[in-house]
Amino acid sequence: MMIVSRGLRRPSRREALIGATAALSLSMVRTGRAEARPLAVLAATSLKPTLDEIAGLHADATGTAATVSYGASDALVQQLADGAPADLLISDAHAAMDRAIRNQLIRADTRRRIVGNRLVLVAQKTSSLIEVLLGPGTRLSALVQDGRIAIGEAEMQPGGAARAALESLSLWADAEPRIVTVAGSRLAAAMVGRGEATLAVVFASDARLEPTLKVVGVFPDLSHPPIVYEAGATPSAGAAALALLDFLQAPAAQAAFEKSGFILAH
Repeated sequence: MMIVSRGLRRPSRREALIGATAALSLSMVRTGRAEARPLAVLAATSLKPTLDEIAGLHADATGTAATVSYGASDALVQQLADGAPADLLISDAHAAMDRAIRNQLIRADTRRRIVGNRLVLVAQKTSSLIEVLLGPGTRLSALVQDGRIAIGEAEMQPGGAARAALESLSLWADAEPRIVTVAGSRLAAAMVGRGEATLAVVFASDARLEPTLKVVGVFPDLSHPPIVYEAGATPSAGAAALALLDFLQAPAAQAAFEKSGFILAH
């Protein structure tokens, strides 16, 4: 008598797909939920590394991670316009946030002030300068002699605010021949740190990041337009993104901002 051995039938592609889906569903039931994607945040460069710390605090508190991409505010708005996926925008330029809302890239009802910043004059720690009185009668050109004064480009914060402050305090005409414009506050601060400029006008928060620098002057708040960081959610943002937006104004986040030299929003 011949015995014929029959092997198991190989499942079809459709049956395999159904089985995999069922296994995934069972896994989701066991773990409670599928792994959530990190929130995508676009933020002004000067918020790094403080915003990274705050994102970590939020993740510890909620279990929701966030990936932060940094850049100039106008460039970030352009990224949104080009279709970059994002949940939140944090801008240091009022006009940039206006444009984002006007073009329906950010929901107007989610716009809020998060924090502010100051404008300061910095020199190397080894400089003989101690305190510079920023007002009419001060000649910055005499202080730097053959050196340079670094400020950000007018199209970027705080470059526009820097020029406005120098003009309102009657310092611009004297200083202009010694001024070099660079791509942002951090590069201006770095130039002083490397000895490539004698003075720089930078964010107060950026001055704290350069251990080789000291603040030799603080520009009066009324000498330039307010430096305010605003945040808002994109139309596709969900509840988790709005929770992070709220967290930016929570005591833990505001304490981190204050520690880094920012001005608390009131």
